[in-house]
Amino acid sequence: MSIEGLPGHWAEASLGDIVHKLVDGSHNPPPKQSSGFPMLSAVNINRNKIDFTENYRLIDGPSFAEEDRRTAVVPGDILLTIVGAIGRAAVVPAHIDKFTLQRSVAVIGPALVDSKFLCYQFEASQFARYLTDNARGTAQKGVYLKTLASAKVRLAPLLEQRRIVAKIEELLSELDKGVEALTMAREQLNAYRMSILKSAFDGQLTRVLRRKHPFSLISADQLRNQLVQASLGLYRENLRKWNSMDRASRPSKPRLPEPIEPVVSENAQPFPLPNDWDWAPLSWLLSTTKKAMTTGPFGTMLKKQEHKTFGVPVLGIENIGKAVFVPGNKIFVSEEKSKELMAFAVEAGDVIISRSGTVGEICEVPSGLGQALISTNLIRVSLNPNVIIPAFFVFMFQGGGSVRTQVKDLCKGSSRDFLNQSILGAIKFPLCSLDEQREILKILNRQMSYVEVLTDTIDTELNRAQSLRHTILKQAFSGQLVAQDPADEPAPVLLERIRAERKKADAKKQAARQRELRTKRKTPHEHV
Repeated sequence: MSIEGLPGHWAEASLGDIVHKLVDGSHNPPPKQSSGFPMLSAVNINRNKIDFTENYRLIDGPSFAEEDRRTAVVPGDILLTIVGAIGRAAVVPAHIDKFTLQRSVAVIGPALVDSKFLCYQFEASQFARYLTDNARGTAQKGVYLKTLASAKVRLAPLLEQRRIVAKIEELLSELDKGVEALTMAREQLNAYRMSILKSAFDGQLTRVLRRKHPFSLISADQLRNQLVQASLGLYRENLRKWNSMDRASRPSKPRLPEPIEPVVSENAQPFPLPNDWDWAPLSWLLSTTKKAMTTGPFGTMLKKQEHKTFGVPVLGIENIGKAVFVPGNKIFVSEEKSKELMAFAVEAGDVIISRSGTVGEICEVPSGLGQALISTNLIRVSLNPNVIIPAFFVFMFQGGGSVRTQVKDLCKGSSRDFLNQSILGAIKFPLCSLDEQREILKILNRQMSYVEVLTDTIDTELNRAQSLRHTILKQAFSGQLVAQDPADEPAPVLLERIRAERKKADAKKQAARQRELRTKRKTPHEHV
């Protein structure tokens, strides 16, 4: 990393030249203890602070003493994350509880350099780019200490370093206040969004509207009877077609439809609904004209070697955005293979739900997509348009109400959340008339659009704040943030003083090691 545009009274140095300590944390952390001293990792270095609220392991006294001797963290040292989330830095304050570190954090002890000057420089784009470009590793990238020691740093006169730090902190303090206000506004918007969604599906959003224009949901028994008759009608039609086929080529015989569950009993209802609403099992909402629910192909049904770079798209989790369909595909299959997998085809109006990763993310398949299949990570649900509108169903999964809570509760109990058809079938859905669903969707679309516009505005401002932070640091370490003072000791002179001090310190260490060796040689003879 070479330095361009260095002010004339500044100096260039390798990091290893201006520090008296450069070590990383434990490569082999001892087993976790139920009590003891904190052993921090990269997650505990955030926003230039050491954060003890994040998870960390505890180690016992003897293990801590051994690690503490090696890292010897003291106030004024700089902690720099060098594995995973590379480049976050914090200065160790004067008063802090004892702790030690895991391998993902390096301890840097500056010699005659302002610690905060160096800490902020680590975040500046010039230094951050060097760390990113020189990170190595496969599963998780990291920066070796030798590479870190070779990094070039900008050294200003010592008094100018302090002026730069003061100006950086003045500007960043104001910037952080703005970021905090924007972050709070975004959280409030999200809370408002959750509140609107909750009121939409407990009947409160349209309470006033129902008084003026009553909506009538047919009784649960009538609805169930209609669904039973529709399912039986479809079965009889499919059976008639099957009987008319040539015996040698016809598929397996159609099966009688599954019984449609009775109304959800009052004891099993998550909470009371308005009189003209009802709780419905999923089976009431499903299409009666085709197989209504399926999980994507798994195992040998779709092998990796059958993936193509073009052909019929296979939808995955990446196609589900914030309750909207995201176009674009990673996997395709041939036309021939798609015919084998027709049971996993999707159509416009179908709903796809993620069953792994971010469980329960959902969207409606748009019109104009053409032929497409689902991957093993998705569940396809085809709804009955005479009972529920797909967009209404999608909104129910977005949080703020009973359905999302049920999904989370039903997915618990395994090593990771995983959604399946049985879990979906166990969910109870709040159901109202189609007319009221349409009115709810009008209100939700209007309110969600408002929330989305404000959220985008806040995100834009947060991005601007981040860009401004980078600009401040860039100016600081190119000599443009504060005025220079000709009376300051030039940085090249300061660098020579640092080297002289380090030479003395190295000589003392060498002398101490030699005394220790002489003592060890004498000790056995003293006992003879």
